[in-house]
Amino acid sequence: MIRILYFLEDRMQEDFIASLVNRVAKEENIQIENEVRWASGGSQVKRQFKKFLKNTKVYDFDLLIVAMDGNCKGHMEKEKEITKSIPEDIKDKLICCIPDPHIERWYLLDLNALKRAIGENIQINQLPQKCEKDYYKSILGNALRSVGSLLGGPEYAERLVENLDLHILQEKDKGFKRFIDELRRKIRFFNNR
Repeated sequence: MIRILYFLEDRMQEDFIASLVNRVAKEENIQIENEVRWASGGSQVKRQFKKFLKNTKVYDFDLLIVAMDGNCKGHMEKEKEITKSIPEDIKDKLICCIPDPHIERWYLLDLNALKRAIGENIQINQLPQKCEKDYYKSILGNALRSVGSLLGGPEYAERLVENLDLHILQEKDKGFKRFIDELRRKIRFFNNR
């Protein structure tokens, strides 16, 4: 059993990323246990992350997944921002998950999976890479309006992730590929210890 501790920005990340980790672990035939902590979002994330790190000693975990939206800073810069705060004794347990610019883009990358998850034939034009705040959130919200989504997407995350073609997403998004590759590598390593 691999115990995974998460620090996530919000509910959108929690539902998508935890479902994705569960799927990969199932594909690898590895038992996991999830413990999720998340910030209240917005400008408080960095401060809450530092507070979270001070308390990591009270948690019993094998892997630490830290997810923060890239906000168009780029994967490398955001990863440096995360890793510089991580205590040395847990750096080997860290997996960074950096949806760039925002997690809502990952919800939209496989339109066929999204259609199957919500049971509607929604239409979304090709997604350009945009850094505008709430751009992808708006597209996702508009697409889900027809099904009466109250949360703007996370309620469909588990079904969406079940239907995703991971290879397509890895081709479309380098950050997604980095996360999946690192996740598979580390859960295999910890499973074989």
